Amino acid sequence: METSMNIHQKKLSVKELVGCNNEGITWGRLAAFFAAYFLSLLFNMLFNMLTQDYQLPPGFWLPYISFTLLGAILFTACIAVVFRFVRHIYAAILISTLGYGIINTIFHIFLTPQYQRSVVQSVFVGWLWTFLLLMALHISVQNIKQTWWALIIAYFSAGAVHQIAMLIMSRILEPASIISLKAELSDLVMLALDAAVFGGLFWAGLQLRWSRWQMAGAAGAEAGTPLPWAESRGSFELVELKKAVDTRLIKKMLRPAAIGSIVFGIIAVVTGSSFAHGNPINVILAFIGIILILEGAWCAVAPQPMGLVVDGIVLIILGVWNGLVTFANIAAGAGSSGGFIVLGIWQIVLGIKSFKNYKTYAYLSNAPVPEESLQRLDLMADNINQLSENVDESIIEFQAKTLFKKTPLKGKFIEGMILFVNPGRDSYMDKIENVKLKPHKINPDQYPAQATLTVCGTVFMGEISQRGLERFNRWQSQSVS
Repeated sequence: METSMNIHQKKLSVKELVGCNNEGITWGRLAAFFAAYFLSLLFNMLFNMLTQDYQLPPGFWLPYISFTLLGAILFTACIAVVFRFVRHIYAAILISTLGYGIINTIFHIFLTPQYQRSVVQSVFVGWLWTFLLLMALHISVQNIKQTWWALIIAYFSAGAVHQIAMLIMSRILEPASIISLKAELSDLVMLALDAAVFGGLFWAGLQLRWSRWQMAGAAGAEAGTPLPWAESRGSFELVELKKAVDTRLIKKMLRPAAIGSIVFGIIAVVTGSSFAHGNPINVILAFIGIILILEGAWCAVAPQPMGLVVDGIVLIILGVWNGLVTFANIAAGAGSSGGFIVLGIWQIVLGIKSFKNYKTYAYLSNAPVPEESLQRLDLMADNINQLSENVDESIIEFQAKTLFKKTPLKGKFIEGMILFVNPGRDSYMDKIENVKLKPHKINPDQYPAQATLTVCGTVFMGEISQRGLERFNRWQSQSVS
């Protein structure tokens, strides 16, 4: 009862209900949701088999249980990943369920070649049920006092709406089909039993010690997520400056990602559409291509931290697709280039990196930066570019080198943090202890020294003067002490 009261009083969302929010994961809660979801699906089939005259083919149960288990694992995994990194609750629900619908359909097509349902229909059905379930759970736990009753109502409501949607789809696809009122009422009774099983099992799992020990931490997360660096170290102006720098960095990160998504999306749509007649599975490739184009256009027009999550999810889906297609071709004896496996692994790695970047900059989602702060950043960048380390003790100069040119980076030490800018007003700001400046080889007679500068995850190769290196090391020593 304590857990039920806490959920009602603190108005927690479905994120905390299933044990995944931006602060961490309560594995007991996530396991309770997985078990309740999986066992309710098994109960549905078992009850139908016992109460109706089903003629099941030999060896039915093993593949059925395997696919049901796989689906529950994929659904829970999508929830864990997306809920962990996406701050906005409705965006998290939409992205996790859409990702599950696509990935689950891909696995069904590859593992069961005889799969007859159309690709688009399969993705829609898989997405709709899970989307309705998570939305109903979110609404119920915020408005119904008793947790066990909220879970049952949510499951039944989602199932009822899904059943109506499937009836409408059936009439559209098969206009001559006849709807049996008795069968539909029987399905509603079955749905009520499923809801009781899901709600009872999930509620029981929430009462276990390892499912509620992190409840206080989850509640604290609702009050507001702290910045990824300590605000107490500087003034309000410094906080706003850091937000402005990170806002510009987000735009810089997403610009090439947006262009790449649009280009690869167009290629995927053309390729998938061209070969869809020969093999319907290529419709999925075209569908992924459309998502890539939309994601790229969104990131180009309105770059924001959420774009990193969407970009990461699309990259991982595309990487999984490339890997599965390659293995399917090898299994069929058609042969395949190992380059697609390497490409798929590279895309998955980039997708994971996008999630990590989102974790760093997620605080900007709830803290939009006013245009005045960006203008002040530009003015400060211009002022810093006019300073010299030979005159100003708060300045160091790093000559970043690429294959074709040198670009001066000037760093200014400000209240335990360092702000680097270049003549193009690109800026990077972090705590001094997080910045790495490593000379390749220290020779007292050879300065400037070749060195590597790492700030905000960006690596620069270049040169640093003896004065600049000594000053930077002194700043770090003072900060640590």
